Amino acid sequence: MIVIAAGGTGGHLYPAIALAQELKKIDPNSRVLLTGSLTPIDEEIYNSSGIPFVILPFSRPKISLLGLPKTLLMIFHSTIKALSLFKKEKIKVAVVCGGFACIPIALASRLKKIPLILLEQNAIPGRTNRFLASKAHTIYIEFDESKKYFSNNNVIRAGNPIRENLKNITNDLNNNTLVFMGGSLGASKINQIASDIIPTLATLYPTYNIIHLTGKNDFIKIKDLYTNYTNIEVFEFLFDMKTVYTKATLIIGRSGATSIAELACIGIPAIFIPYPYAKDDHQKLNAMALVKVGAGIMIEEDELNSEVLLSNIKYLLDNKENLTNMRNSLLNWSTPDAGKVIAEKILNITTQ
Repeated sequence: MIVIAAGGTGGHLYPAIALAQELKKIDPNSRVLLTGSLTPIDEEIYNSSGIPFVILPFSRPKISLLGLPKTLLMIFHSTIKALSLFKKEKIKVAVVCGGFACIPIALASRLKKIPLILLEQNAIPGRTNRFLASKAHTIYIEFDESKKYFSNNNVIRAGNPIRENLKNITNDLNNNTLVFMGGSLGASKINQIASDIIPTLATLYPTYNIIHLTGKNDFIKIKDLYTNYTNIEVFEFLFDMKTVYTKATLIIGRSGATSIAELACIGIPAIFIPYPYAKDDHQKLNAMALVKVGAGIMIEEDELNSEVLLSNIKYLLDNKENLTNMRNSLLNWSTPDAGKVIAEKILNITTQ
C-alpha cells in the first residue's frame, strides 16, 4: 500500500487526492490510503474524494514554552498510530505533501526505513519539507525556484498534481466571465475592493458575467450588495471549481501553489494578490515566478486599492491579445502530466 499524507489546507489536500487518483488510474489494483489531521477541512474534503482515508490525532503544533510539552506528546501519540497503520496496511512508500499534518507519517516512514517521497508545491519550501529533505528518496517540486533550498540531489521539477475532474477542461476566453475569489474563509481586503468595483465592472462590461466567491467570513455581508444586477453571482465557496474554471476569462485571487497549478494547466489568465501573512511570503514568490515569464500580474495587498485593481482588469479585458498572450505563457509554464509522472515513479518504487 501507498500512504499519502496531507492536511490543514486545500492547497495540500487537493494534490494528495490528485496523486491518489492518478495512482489508481495507472494501476487499478494499487492500494492507496490518504491521511489527514484534526483540522475540520481535512475530513470534509477527503469525504468527497471517494478514496479511503484516516484522520490522525494531530493538529497544528504550538511551538511555545507552554505549548511545547503538549505538542511533543501529540507527535508521539500520532507517530505511534502511524506506525501501527504502517504495520497493519503493509505500507511500501510514504508520500508527504507538505505542512504540519505530514509529520507523523514522515517520522513513521523513517523509523520503518520505508522510502519517503516529498511533494513541494511552493516556490520557497515549507519548514516541514525542508526538515525532511535530507531523508527523502525523491523530492518533486512545482517551481524551479525552490530547487536551491534542497541539498538532496534527487530533486525533480515534475509540477503539482491536479484533480482528475479539472483535467481536459475546455476554457474559452470569449466566455466573458470575471471571477473574484480569496479561498475558503475569504480574504477581507480582496472582498472589500471587489465589492467596491464589481458594480462599476458590471456597467462597463454588460456582456460579462461576474462571479464573486466571498469565503465564509464575508458572505452574509456581501451577498445582498448586488441584488440590482442580473449578471453578478455570489457564492460562499465552491468545492467543485470545474464549472467556474470552464467559464472564467480572468480570475482575481490569491497565489497558492495549487490554484496556480490548476490555472496554468487550463490556461486561465489571473491577477494574483498574494496572501501577505503566508509563511516566508511564499505566495508572493509563487506569483513572481509567473510574472517573470509573462504568465500573470501581481498586486501586493499593501498596494491594492480600487483604482489599481480596476486599471489592471481593464488592461486585460480591453485588449484580448493581452489575455491570449498570458494564457499562452501559462500553458508553456504548466506541467499537466505532473500526477502521471510522479505516480509512475512511485509505482516503480513499490515493485523494487
